[in-house]
Amino acid sequence: MKNLKPLVLCFLAVVLVSCKGGKPENFDYGKVVDHTYSNEYFGMSIDLPVEWYVQTQAELEDMAKAGTELLGDDMVTKAKLKASEVNTANLLSVFEFDPKTNVGNFNSNLIIIAENIAMAVGVNSGEDYLKATKKILQQTQLNYSFGDDSTGTKTFGGQEFAYMEAVLNHQGVEVKQRYYSTVSNDFSFNVIISYMDEEQKESLIDILESIDF
Repeated sequence: MKNLKPLVLCFLAVVLVSCKGGKPENFDYGKVVDHTYSNEYFGMSIDLPVEWYVQTQAELEDMAKAGTELLGDDMVTKAKLKASEVNTANLLSVFEFDPKTNVGNFNSNLIIIAENIAMAVGVNSGEDYLKATKKILQQTQLNYSFGDDSTGTKTFGGQEFAYMEAVLNHQGVEVKQRYYSTVSNDFSFNVIISYMDEEQKESLIDILESIDF
């Protein structure tokens, strides 16, 4: 099995806003205490498995930089990713195994990312955000596919999320993803899970079931 850890973050930064809204002064990146991630700005928390690996903010940023290398000479998308840094916040990244030592298995993972949509025209809901995300993913050089029945809604912690399923084929390996999106405090609040089989998918959804808003 190829080690696909650089893939995890390159598809997350989505540029929807031409004017930069930035982050409010009271914006909170959240913290993990006793295996629970909490974020005061979004008023939410999520319980994390004790044995899973939680990336530091520095590791998360390094992973994002490594992920952009997969875009090759796609300079337009790279420019968009760079521009999005003022609006986008990588809040949480957790892996089933330590990415530094896992080499034999696909490392299923969960990522939470927020993007300022205060000035995004036509983006008022999680569904709107995912439609824009799909369009941008299809414009990259990455090999994404989307099924006809790949969208829906799901409620976690009393908050309704729109979701979208996607499959990324990278060097002959298919990585399955589900993108969840909702709107909170003028931000698109997004959770992305990546997995290869139903067992990994169910483990990730079990984690999502612990979300509390």
